[in-house]
Amino acid sequence: MSVVLPSGLQDVVAILAVTWARATAAPFNPDFKKEEFEFYMSDVRPKAVIVPRGNLTHPSRIAAQALNIAVWEVTFNNEDLTFSLFITQEGLKKMIEEEDSSSIT
Repeated sequence: MSVVLPSGLQDVVAILAVTWARATAAPFNPDFKKEEFEFYMSDVRPKAVIVPRGNLTHPSRIAAQALNIAVWEVTFNNEDLTFSLFITQEGLKKMIEEEDSSSIT
């Protein structure tokens, strides 16, 4: 999983959640340009990219969509320290397709 969140508590929580789920977390600088995201995502080949909810034009989201990588959105409420993950049906479908294609011999 690639994590594209501003530095702070939400970034730490996302990375810990990914590793707690026994996956590998690859944190990316949210200030990268689209071409930089495409380069690193092509190299890392994450199953999903975790981004802040709502920013539909962020270069990380555009790069992930261009590479057919699932996009998961998160929100973090600093007041009650709640962390919410939003996975669209499309994002879940991309992950399932990725799993199916990687298991073909």
